[in-house]
Amino acid sequence: MQQLEVGPVPTRVGAELVVTASTDSGPQVGVVVAVRTPDGDERRAGVTDAAGALHFSPAEPGLYAFVASIDGVRCVAPVSVGAPRRRLLLAFASVPLGLALLGALLRRAMQRR
Repeated sequence: MQQLEVGPVPTRVGAELVVTASTDSGPQVGVVVAVRTPDGDERRAGVTDAAGALHFSPAEPGLYAFVASIDGVRCVAPVSVGAPRRRLLLAFASVPLGLALLGALLRRAMQRR
């Protein structure tokens, strides 16, 4: 049985996806993989390596579809890509809290001496 798998799922923009082409006999080397992006554009994503894998990083959120012909069978593997996480707010909240905790621990240590 021919398989085209994409992982990890769920995923976000900028995270690396691994597209794997395989059959019952194992990983398929040299399989040409195309990708249909959320804007409808279809282009060549690359060729699978010795492990039967292709690494791809999505640039925008939406539905991606990876397409490959494995032993004459057209295989399609869709994956939904989410928007990148906004971690700036977390950083602004965590740094002052960490500094306050450090100050409290240092004061407590100085009082014990």
